[in-house]
Amino acid sequence: AVHDQEDGERQLAALTALRATMHHFVHPEHRDGPFFLHLTDLHQQNIFVDQDWNIETIIDLEWAHTVPLEMQLPPYWLSSRVSVDSFVDQAAITDYEAVLEEYWAIYEAEERKRNDAVVQVPLQRDMWARGSFWYFHAVGIPKGMYTLFNRHIQPLFNKEHPDKQIFDTVLYWYWGFGAQDLIDKKLGDKKEYMANVREAFAEDS
Repeated sequence: AVHDQEDGERQLAALTALRATMHHFVHPEHRDGPFFLHLTDLHQQNIFVDQDWNIETIIDLEWAHTVPLEMQLPPYWLSSRVSVDSFVDQAAITDYEAVLEEYWAIYEAEERKRNDAVVQVPLQRDMWARGSFWYFHAVGIPKGMYTLFNRHIQPLFNKEHPDKQIFDTVLYWYWGFGAQDLIDKKLGDKKEYMANVREAFAEDS
């Protein structure tokens, strides 16, 4: 959805920048696999445990699909955050990093016990250090994409650009041919939708 002209410019500029910077966040050697089953909607409400906190059931498996190893990210909700775009300052990130260290220590012990080798933890640490954690969440969560890009990815390249509207105003044109036409269409769709909603409620009243 696009709310207004400025929102459309922001979203397309972020998409363009994410596409342009992908090579900084993705390991080339993992692009062709292996791929692993990933539960994309895994959060506290979908995990049922017993009185001893042993996992008994996981629901909403219909959202699972296969992804590259790099997209097996540690859960953002380990810090009790309600969404991945709610890390608003360095203090929140620092708190999460402390939880991550505990999580990785347990994960590494389990991985070594099961496989006699540790693969995922070093990769997850690297993904966190290079910013790929935020990148993959940005490309995977459309409604949080702009916030994640603006708050966590863009500053890696230039700390001043997140506060400059000119970045979005210029870059959005390079999303592709007809960028403004796309925004106009989205705004037209929104206007039509709102008219239909008002009409539907008027008929019910």
